[in-house]
Formats: sequence, C-alpha cells, structure tokens
Amino acid sequence: MKEKTVSYSRGRVTYEEATSIVAQYAPFRFFVTLTFRRPTSKREGNAYLKAIVKRLHRTILGSRWRQRVRIEGVASLETTVYRRQGSKIVQGCHFHLLVKDHPVFAEDEVAARRALKKALMKVTRGMKHSSVTELFHKKSGVRVDPVRDAAICGYIVKEARNGDAWDISERLFLIERLPED
Repeated sequence: MKEKTVSYSRGRVTYEEATSIVAQYAPFRFFVTLTFRRPTSKREGNAYLKAIVKRLHRTILGSRWRQRVRIEGVASLETTVYRRQGSKIVQGCHFHLLVKDHPVFAEDEVAARRALKKALMKVTRGMKHSSVTELFHKKSGVRVDPVRDAAICGYIVKEARNGDAWDISERLFLIERLPED
C-alpha cells in the first residue's frame, strides 16, 4: 500500500483546502466526538487529546504499542460555546476524530464501535479537568459512530467556513503522530 503524504504549509487554509487535506487520509471507519464536560481551552484540549491518544494506543495495542502499527486518523479541534447563568458566555473546545480501520478492530461494525468506545471510556476514566471534575460525561462525552460517506471530511473542518481562514496548525492533527516518544 502506497503511503499517503499530505503537503501543506502550516498556517491559514480555506474550507476547501482543509477538506481536501482531511480527504487525503481517507478511507475512515469511525467518527468519534470527544466533548469535555466543562469549558476547556484549546491548549488544555490539545494536551488532553495527546494523552488520550497515547493511552488509547497502549490500551488497544498492548504493552509493545510503540513497536506496532499505530491507529491512524485525523483529529479536528472545534470551538464550543458554553452558556452559564445569565448572559455570560464561555468558550471551550471539543474534538472530532476520523479513525481509520486497524487489524485490532473486529469486522462486525457494532462490535468494533463498542470496543473502541469502551477503550476510550477506559483511558479517560480518572482523567480530571482543571476544575477537578471528570473530563467527560459518562453518557455523552464520548461518541463513536460509523463513517457513512466522504462528506464527513468537510464536517470536521466546518468552522473553516466562517469566512476567516482557518489556522490548520492549531486545528488539525494526525492521530498517529500525537504521542511523542
């Protein structure tokens, strides 16, 4: 299988460019959404995502995870508006991940999604937000769905449509490159 290379200059890209970059990594099997329980800054969110992916590799691939083929995909940071009491608006972030198929995932779609969600819940259990609450809500903080069509590539970068150019270096990440060894 030929290795795909994505070439882009770090910095601002349009929605079409961002969608094209994500599509270069297709096909994807799973669409994962990680929604923090409390407002989380981009910096905190990126640190949490890095830790989650590293733990996920360790959990799914086992003790020799560094020597094995890692789970691949892309992650996109999206801003979230949290409304608090009154008119105060607080911004945070959440992540959308598009995850490629991997030999460790079952062929059965339901079983594979269930296993990935269970692994994500396991690796996030015990992780605390800076406000000492659980990082994710147990029922709605982690969602795993199948990828049904290629339009999902545009969906995860939809904030690039807002008219302003989107800073790809702050918003789009390759999952297999997140853990630093």
